[in-house]
This record gives sequence, structure tokens and C-alpha cells, in this order.
Amino acid sequence: MTMQKKDQAPKGSIGTNKLFWNNDPTHLQFLEKHYEDTPARQFSQTMLDNLIKIYVKRWQKMYVMKKTRKDTELQRWINQSTNHWHFGLWVAMTYLNKSYITITEIADAMHISRTTISKMFEELHAMGFLIKKDLQDKRQTGYKCTKSYYINFENFMVYYMDYTASTEKTNIFETIRMYAISKQMCTKKHSNNTNLGQEQNNVEIST
Repeated sequence: MTMQKKDQAPKGSIGTNKLFWNNDPTHLQFLEKHYEDTPARQFSQTMLDNLIKIYVKRWQKMYVMKKTRKDTELQRWINQSTNHWHFGLWVAMTYLNKSYITITEIADAMHISRTTISKMFEELHAMGFLIKKDLQDKRQTGYKCTKSYYINFENFMVYYMDYTASTEKTNIFETIRMYAISKQMCTKKHSNNTNLGQEQNNVEIST
């Protein structure tokens, strides 16, 4: 009779690195039991928690800025809704890419209707922030933002970066670096235990 050694990795669940992050419940239970309390795992979790806090605080600040920055016509239009705000990002990229974008392209990218996109294009065009051009395919119209639109966007980005830099006590790049190091530590720890687990798989207890 062959018995599986106590606390041995479930057969086939941890024998290869490609299965390390699979979602098999038995496999996950084994990982939690063997790695949950290790210093490397705790350090990795702490770094991840710190990163999440930084990003959540940034999104909270962004929400407040969208609600309060309404001094100009463009600010009021952009901050009117989530669709307007993200549409504004795609429009800004036309200046950086020096290219026109069509209703179909941005509708597909944003996963909203062509009718909604067309309305937003026309509203920004009427405000004087878009250049409208018939493309080579006469059935399509391209749009590109004006320099004045991009300057407004650039000013917002500078304000946002200065604002977050002055209010964030934690260096996000250093936190990301430390998180990457911690993940490597966990991977190395797993690799060592995988070799041990493979050796254990070859041990049989006969009765």
C-alpha cells in the first residue's frame, strides 16, 4: 500500500513552475499553508498593500479634482461625466501622436456607442477645441485636438503631478521596486521548495 507523506504537495499541483499560480483550490491551500507565514510572503504583502494605498489615494484625489475644478468652460465640460473625462484623454493623445482619430476608432476603444462619441466630438468642435478633417476615405471624418486644448490638458497634468508629489509621503517608484524584489524572493523560495517537493514525491511509505 502506498501512502502520501503528510504535508506533501498534492501530486501534479506543485511539481512544475508553470502551475505555481494556478487556481486549483487544493493547490492554493497548499501554498497558503507553506508560504503564508514566511518573511518573504509577509514583506511582499506589505509592499502590495502600500502600493494599493497610494493608488487609491490618487484616485480619491482625482475624484475631488474632477468635482472642484470647474473654472473654465472646458474644465466644466471635461469634468461633467466619466465618459467626458476619459474621452478627453483620447482626444489629448491626437496632439501627441500628430494624427486624426475617427468616431469608430474611439467608440471601439472606449466601448461606448458611436452616437455618444459623435455627440461629444461635435460639442468639443463647437467649443473650438477640435480640428475636423475629411480623411482619404471620404466616408470618414477625422478629429484632432487644437493646441489650446492640449495646453489646457498639459496644465492639468502638471498641476496633478505637482499636487500628488507634494502630498504623497511614500515614493511610489521605490515602493514598486521593493514589491518587485519581494515577488522575486517569494519565487526563489517557491523554487527551493519545489525541488524539495519533487524529492518528496519519490518517497513512498509502504506498509
